[in-house]
Amino acid sequence: MLGDDVIERTIATYRDASADSINSLHADRLAGRPMEVDARNGAVVRFGKKHGIATPLNKAVVALLEAAQPP
Repeated sequence: MLGDDVIERTIATYRDASADSINSLHADRLAGRPMEVDARNGAVVRFGKKHGIATPLNKAVVALLEAAQPP
């Protein structure tokens, strides 16, 4: 279970990050590596489906990022 302060802690983590830090998906894309789309957003889609929860935004993100993967 997530604590009541999860939102504040998450925002603080991003605020405390260095100005030149980038998301790992972005770093993978820039380096020409396969992005970890399935492990991140794909998992959200699978768990949503398993529990009967619609995840249309994550589903769209998966489709877009998979289309942007290097050949």
